Amino acid sequence: ETELELSRQMLSFAETELFLEVDGRYRTYVALDEPSVVWNLFAAPELSLEPRIWCYPFVGCAPYRGYFKRSAAERYQQKLEKAGYETYLGGVAAYSTLGWFDDPLLSSFIYWPQANLADLLFHELAHSRVWLRGDVAFNEAFASFVGRRGMEQWLRQRGHDAEYQDFLAGKRSRANLMLLLNATRTALQSIYRSDMADAEKRVSKTETLTAARACFSRDPARYGGQRYAKIMSALNNALLVSIATYDDHVPAFAELFEQNDDSWPDFYRAVRELTELPEAARLSLIHISEPTRPVGISRMPSSA
Repeated sequence: ETELELSRQMLSFAETELFLEVDGRYRTYVALDEPSVVWNLFAAPELSLEPRIWCYPFVGCAPYRGYFKRSAAERYQQKLEKAGYETYLGGVAAYSTLGWFDDPLLSSFIYWPQANLADLLFHELAHSRVWLRGDVAFNEAFASFVGRRGMEQWLRQRGHDAEYQDFLAGKRSRANLMLLLNATRTALQSIYRSDMADAEKRVSKTETLTAARACFSRDPARYGGQRYAKIMSALNNALLVSIATYDDHVPAFAELFEQNDDSWPDFYRAVRELTELPEAARLSLIHISEPTRPVGISRMPSSA
């Protein structure tokens, strides 16, 4: 199968099996000069995990600023660092316009392995199925669940057992990496909220980050392999903020899917009902313990 034919089959599967709306999206192909179509810039203070927020028309606010040109992103990154922020700049292979335009297939992702391609396409299509303006954790956790669960269903129905086992292995190593990063984030949050002087906080922060990197270095395979070594070497508050945005609340949607007997239409109805609730009630029902952040429309780097 060619990549374009495979993508067409995935889009058909998305419509008939996952009940996602495709319409004219991903029907055309665009070759890019770079491996990423968008560059997302995250920033956080030296002793805080509160992200810098930027606001945009129509889609609301976001804990990152997106650029189509890396050079422009790097120029603003330098300004933020001079102002005392820690930063993380990640390349994004795809993004969603929420169905306003017919998003194309891009050279930045069309040659990805089948599992990764399915995950990405289903994730981006999910954004058009349900979208809650101004809630990054809700939107991205929902789309991440749809992408991962849909990809699993795609592989299993096509009898791609080897690829499915690779997916499971990758899922386990990613879970290990997330446990490590979440433990690091929790430790740093405790440090930042403590009564220690800033100088002591800086020492404890350095020790915590060093310990996390050492843990990864002892057994990289356990955490997904050397492809994540660059992530670990760049580990800082901004990078931890970027990962928190997309991964924190996926389990809540997995639980909701099970509660609706693994029925996609019923699941979407339940998710849409959540979007109509006041924020406090919504957070309580999906077990989110702290307020969500506003959102943009970009996809996180696959390397993160």
